[in-house]
Amino acid sequence: MLIQLHPDVMRGDDIGLKSDWWSDARFAQQQFTGANPTTITQASTEWIRAFKDAAAKQGYSSASDTIAAAGSKSLFVQDCSYFRAAVGAGDADVLISRTPGADDRYECASVTLFELNPDGKLHPLAIVIDWKGSMEKSVVIFNKRLQPHDPFYAEPTEAEKNDWPWRYAKTCAQTSDWIRHEMAIHLVHTHLVEEVIIVAANRSFPSDHPVFRLLEPHWFRTLSLNAAARDTLVPDIIIDLVGISNTQAMSFINYAFTTFDFCGKYIPNDLVSHLLEFFTILGHVSGVTRSNWTTFPSNPTKSLTLPNRCCLRWQC
Repeated sequence: MLIQLHPDVMRGDDIGLKSDWWSDARFAQQQFTGANPTTITQASTEWIRAFKDAAAKQGYSSASDTIAAAGSKSLFVQDCSYFRAAVGAGDADVLISRTPGADDRYECASVTLFELNPDGKLHPLAIVIDWKGSMEKSVVIFNKRLQPHDPFYAEPTEAEKNDWPWRYAKTCAQTSDWIRHEMAIHLVHTHLVEEVIIVAANRSFPSDHPVFRLLEPHWFRTLSLNAAARDTLVPDIIIDLVGISNTQAMSFINYAFTTFDFCGKYIPNDLVSHLLEFFTILGHVSGVTRSNWTTFPSNPTKSLTLPNRCCLRWQC
């Protein structure tokens, strides 16, 4: 669906310029083609049960039945529930940044539940606007529309447009997603983790070593960009935007660095553990068979031969 309607995400209109930027369809689309398409994962049994029970407690039987009928392979989450642990805050602590002469800024640890329909349409079902250790202590808002529009990008209804509690919940989810993307996925997992690899490779390999030659093209300007990020971007820009204190922001960055999972982020492993079912369903929609998606991660041990050098092998 996304590929058919938006073949080139780099040349499409900015999401904020679209008249329906606030709609469920655009919100769902951004989980795969927006700023941070790397953290959506299949929902665990615990999250599925928690959302289903919360719907039942609210008397929203339609939502509870929808979640139960969807099955684990069709339910996905954007899980930012770890934020308080990452910054050293307690479950009841308010995530806030107070700067003299400026308005207070708040952060939230949201959890969003999506259903991936058989036709490839991703649809948000529920959002925990700020996870505080349990569903009982948190506010959970359910979507009043449990099925996506048909067609997907049909003009949203006035009821959807004026559903302000749900639009507020989506705003909370996007706020959580922004800080996770900018401070963890982009800054740490992309730039700072790579800097460690750059330094280690320069200390360990001669410049004509096959591994060095493979990695070097990915380092173009990285060290200078990282230096600018440390000197200017983080202390003078990001810290002044996020809804947590300076100390908490540095804790968040350190948490992202120390918990980075090299083997888990290895592409075949990442696809299997997170998004293989999405790719499978999308493949059915676009005419690609399941074998096309499963062949790549099915054998993570590969060989690479470089001319006149050696055969490299790796396994994670």
